Amino acid sequence: MPGIGVWTAAQVGHRALGDADALPLGDFHLGRMTGTALLGRPLAQHEIEAFYLPWQPHRYRVVRLLELSPRAAPRRSHRAPRAGPVR
Repeated sequence: MPGIGVWTAAQVGHRALGDADALPLGDFHLGRMTGTALLGRPLAQHEIEAFYLPWQPHRYRVVRLLELSPRAAPRRSHRAPRAGPVR
């Protein structure tokens, strides 16, 4: 379908259809989370698909286990300090 990309198709595949191999390529946090948890450094976008090949056909299951892992990098950065009261 026009307008449906790889990331969207993977999200629909694993959430609605239960596809255990739907790797969400293009996800902003995937390389950082995977690389930090398993390699100690973030993965570049072009390294992610090759890195997950050994876990095929269970790549989304590996992603989900890493999301639940205490070793995974946090998904959000620190918040900016709040502004003081307006005077």
